[in-house]
Amino acid sequence: MKDIVTCKNLCFSYKEKEILKNLELTIKEGDYYVLCGRNGSGKSSLVKAILNLNFHEGEVTIFSKKMSNETQAELLEDISVIFENPNVNLVCETVYDELKFPLKNRKYKKLEYDKEINLCAKKLGIENMLSLPTYTLSGGEKQFVAFAAAIITKPKLLILDEPFTMVDGITKDKLMRYIKKYYKDTKCTILHITHDVEDILYGKTIGLLKDGQIIYSNQKEEMLQDDKIWKEAGMKLPFMADLSLKLKYYNLLDEPILDMNKMVKQLWK
Repeated sequence: MKDIVTCKNLCFSYKEKEILKNLELTIKEGDYYVLCGRNGSGKSSLVKAILNLNFHEGEVTIFSKKMSNETQAELLEDISVIFENPNVNLVCETVYDELKFPLKNRKYKKLEYDKEINLCAKKLGIENMLSLPTYTLSGGEKQFVAFAAAIITKPKLLILDEPFTMVDGITKDKLMRYIKKYYKDTKCTILHITHDVEDILYGKTIGLLKDGQIIYSNQKEEMLQDDKIWKEAGMKLPFMADLSLKLKYYNLLDEPILDMNKMVKQLWK
């Protein structure tokens, strides 16, 4: 698999404070990479550096092209981002216009607008919102619209920057089901930035960010076997992973179980 994103010796400082310190990152095509770090570890600065939105040192390569002021517009055509605050994502007056905006930017034909918008809205169950002003939507509804606008052009790279921070648990579960289905159907590459260790269970590859550096990066199954690396990053294992390790230690499990329902069935055998 080819590299979709590579960051080499990435450095960024703000008000004389080092935020990113020679950060190295590689994301392969088709991966679901979850980068987890505590608040202040450099997550937002990394996203901005990847998108060329801050003055950083080092090199960012996306789709085998170096990200720069000259290549930024071209590369961003195949990248969609969902930010933490849904209000940042929305720029148009109505939901319909919000979904039309990326199609227009990617130079879709006008005859395709209705077809693509209705198809995307139906998949996400927001077809009844198309005529609504975006300012009337709840936070959860706004994040659904932001996700629809992000995927409607079928990006090669989808960046999720703390997408669940401002939504409730029910909305998060619903939205995550759509994200997982979208990932399965399209095989696109996803970079998921989060401070919530429970979110890593969605990914394939996990990176741990601490003090501006990725201190560990490996396949999810490997990362969940060692609680020491999580303690070093100042974090705890996800609850189900931690429970699995403890039960395995006492020979009550042979392999880790990350699904609560499966765990209950196993223990009740």
